[in-house]
Amino acid sequence: MRDTVGRLGDNLARTQKLYMRVTKRQHDLQQAYEELGTGLVDLGDIETGMTMALVEAGNALKAHHLAVKRLAEQTEDLFLGEIDEYISYCEAYLDLLRQRDQKQAEFEDLTEYLQQTAAERDRLANHQSAVGVSAVTNFIKGKVRDLRGVDPAISRQQRIENLGARIGELEAAVDASRGDSAVFSELVAEEYEVFGRIKQHDFKRAFGALASSHIEFYSRAVDIWRAVIPELEKLPVD
Repeated sequence: MRDTVGRLGDNLARTQKLYMRVTKRQHDLQQAYEELGTGLVDLGDIETGMTMALVEAGNALKAHHLAVKRLAEQTEDLFLGEIDEYISYCEAYLDLLRQRDQKQAEFEDLTEYLQQTAAERDRLANHQSAVGVSAVTNFIKGKVRDLRGVDPAISRQQRIENLGARIGELEAAVDASRGDSAVFSELVAEEYEVFGRIKQHDFKRAFGALASSHIEFYSRAVDIWRAVIPELEKLPVD
């Protein structure tokens, strides 16, 4: 799940970045078409023999500017907007996975601590000697108790009782942690299942909107420039 969602988020981020470059160039083209259209209209005032043709071509460029503007707006609203929402969803899902992993790690740490505490209690109850780091720690504690004049038998019993109380607390903590971990695991699985169901539908809608906006743009462009042809055909050709 992590790899799938992570790769999707990365690919969508690249797609968003590239298409934002496209829309930026579309915005630049809008201004260029508008300025060029104004220039042709002004040129028509000078070239009296071609006035109507130049004015029609200039107006066509201005209309084309509006068509490009609408295409850019539709792309941003319908396509890039959907992409941005899915990038945010991927980030939120990965954060949910991190929380699940943290809950699982907490559960495992508590379980290990409970096992160590239970082992220490059992060792004391069975009058066994500690090993490793515990042996060094217990040796130091024993010397401190000797200096204080504490009866080893009484001290052992108190430690067993304290460990027993601690085990009870840890068992409750482990049960609570297990429940939290299970809840997060279920939530992650449910979210992934829902994500799988709606992803194809949403992407189909987003790319369908992208295709429709381009079909509309090119159809409009054909109509705009087709209207210019009659005036161009009126121009005398030697």
